[in-house]
Amino acid sequence: MKMKIIILAFCVWSCQAVMENCPCPPLENGFLVPRLEIYEHDVNISYGCDTGWKPALGTRWGEITCRNGTWSHSPQCINSTSCLTPYASHAKPAHRPAAFYPHASLLPFVCDRGYEFDGTDSALCIHATWR
Repeated sequence: MKMKIIILAFCVWSCQAVMENCPCPPLENGFLVPRLEIYEHDVNISYGCDTGWKPALGTRWGEITCRNGTWSHSPQCINSTSCLTPYASHAKPAHRPAAFYPHASLLPFVCDRGYEFDGTDSALCIHATWR
């Protein structure tokens, strides 16, 4: 009896998504940790702000993530006397809200339907605090 050996070779090709890197994001009045020219996909970096400035997120440090060539958001440092958009129950800013408001900004509110103001209808930003 004669025996034959048959060898079969299978080649499998597959494609993988190519994730793009992100360039170093611009940041005025602050610094990135770590600061590199290029960041790989899915990398988180932190940022802080120079004296007299703070992250526009309302936190001490900001964080952004590189997602396929695009940052999760733009890092931004704002003047430390600026206020973030305030929250008021059953009311909203009368105009389209901004991410932040400079010192001495007056922000008028309108009540939700079925509610009325008990006192003033606006808030004043004084040294990073709404009054």
